[in-house]
Amino acid sequence: MPPALRLRFRDRAVDAPRSPARSAGPPLRLPVAVDRIAEGWWRLTPRARVTVGAVGAAALVATVVLRLALSPYGPPTVVHVARTDLAVGSTVTLGDVDRTRWPVGLLPAAAPATRAELDGVRLAADVPAGTVVTRDQLRDAGPLATLVTGAAAVPVPGDLLGGVAPAARLDVVGVAGDGTGRVLARDVRVLAVEDGTVWLEVDRDAAADVAAAALRGTLSGVVLAG
Repeated sequence: MPPALRLRFRDRAVDAPRSPARSAGPPLRLPVAVDRIAEGWWRLTPRARVTVGAVGAAALVATVVLRLALSPYGPPTVVHVARTDLAVGSTVTLGDVDRTRWPVGLLPAAAPATRAELDGVRLAADVPAGTVVTRDQLRDAGPLATLVTGAAAVPVPGDLLGGVAPAARLDVVGVAGDGTGRVLARDVRVLAVEDGTVWLEVDRDAAADVAAAALRGTLSGVVLAG
């Protein structure tokens, strides 16, 4: 080994660092198969290497897709899962859900809700975080669609409240046997009028009295001015 060099900086001498000794033994050799593949790769023209790379990438993607399709749980499909716990009656927006893919075999029995169905819809049931939002958890466009949280929808025969229209507001009056009346619920909103039935949005505390009076036919209404 050659002697170490000594460098002089102004008034002191410093030993120059020695070069590391080379490792003994023959150089590292790749397996014959890998070596031949590498030589063949670099013999290709740049255009040929691009083509081979593209074909290899396509084959890899096809393999992944095929494995997913042959999964015991079936192929993946697009679903929307709740980011946080969503309470019944709350309004769901697209910011409350994440779009992802689940295997068909792991989906709930009900059909998953689509993106369009989840934009501004109200929930008919609680949806825990991380679960798939399904169509049966959404309120449809029927009389319950605009029911507010804390209220109940009470059906009343249309002949008891003839002439009322959706969105009208009224006081619901229970009629006693002697002809006197008692206000059962105030400022009640008409949710819908369907097939001879008037759906009223009533506070839950008054819902039982209103439903009983409707069943007995001893109910009337006083329409309020808009």
